[in-house]
Amino acid sequence: MTRIELSTECPNFFILTTEKGKTVEVNLSNGLCTVYIAQNGSRGLSYGKTFRSIAQAAESYKRQDIKSALYALAEA
Repeated sequence: MTRIELSTECPNFFILTTEKGKTVEVNLSNGLCTVYIAQNGSRGLSYGKTFRSIAQAAESYKRQDIKSALYALAEA
């Protein structure tokens, strides 16, 4: 089950934790969806990828845990 948290510092910014423990951060401002995925062994996040919708973002990722986390956010 995916854990979804709303950031207390920024509205429309969500922190998702996948079933495998991967952290995915999603910014839904300006009508776009920007997805940041934490890289293993890295201090910060990777550069974000921007999409027109959460569904489009989910379809672009190959990893099933990231796809299901994004779909869970879309349904929430």
